[in-house]
Amino acid sequence: FSFICQRIRNEMLAMHSDPKFVADAVILGLFAVKRTKSKRIFWAVFGDIVLQNLKSNLDRQLAHLVLCHHCYTRFKPSDAAATCVQCGTRNRGVKMFECVDCGQQVIADVRANRKIRCDDCYKAYRLKYKCQKNRTYLSDK
Repeated sequence: FSFICQRIRNEMLAMHSDPKFVADAVILGLFAVKRTKSKRIFWAVFGDIVLQNLKSNLDRQLAHLVLCHHCYTRFKPSDAAATCVQCGTRNRGVKMFECVDCGQQVIADVRANRKIRCDDCYKAYRLKYKCQKNRTYLSDK
């Protein structure tokens, strides 16, 4: 089965060199144009690419959304006392604070007690922190 899947993948990549483009074209064909129920070979051939795309897209999309504790839908809060679009419940699980690095107003989950930076500043901070840790680790050797 894996030999057949690898052969299918190689033949499709011979048509176009970009695997993401080929996977998108196959997705369009299987899920939109001709809705078929048997997708086992598709997942075996392009499952890794689809999973990678889903992870990156979901991380980007869910970064600014808050989960409603009543109906479990995600929505983008406008302020700390935001209400859910679906059920109208006032979301008590949101807090507003100012990023210590850039000063931007940030909305986060109440349970994030130690969060003091926006997502972009946190990524930059962690990169700088890891570089510093590696530098001290390597200098001690």
